[in-house]
Amino acid sequence: IWDNGFRQITSSVGPIETPANLEGFKIRVPVSPLWTSMFTAFKSAPASINFAEVYSALQTKIVDGQENPFAIISTAKLYEVQQFCSVTNHMWDGFWFLANKRAWEAMPQDMREIVARNLNEAGVKEREDVAKLNATLERSAPLTSCTTMSA
Repeated sequence: IWDNGFRQITSSVGPIETPANLEGFKIRVPVSPLWTSMFTAFKSAPASINFAEVYSALQTKIVDGQENPFAIISTAKLYEVQQFCSVTNHMWDGFWFLANKRAWEAMPQDMREIVARNLNEAGVKEREDVAKLNATLERSAPLTSCTTMSA
């Protein structure tokens, strides 16, 4: 599993400092029952929107905010349409590497070893890179720390 970092909440209406700030908050979530149910439990108004439409949904105020890891917030330039970024660390985000079992077993053993070794080595480097990127982004943006979000 590769690391994408913990997810944070951005907002155009104010910082998210406590769980109470999420009540009635219109938040974009991935198209997934897990995310919808989590933010429904916070009494938010989650909207399942595909990632390709997030920027325009924020820009046109269809939603007040969204949640993603720092790297995604930066790469997608969501800071252009959101004023606040709150460090909530409400969920960890990672990438799985999967292969079709038959296709994997059809590969010669030496090739499988090369692929596995390189994926593992790249995973270690990727985690280091993401940790550095997230630390840099957290320091470089005006953020509201949400220490009470875990309560």
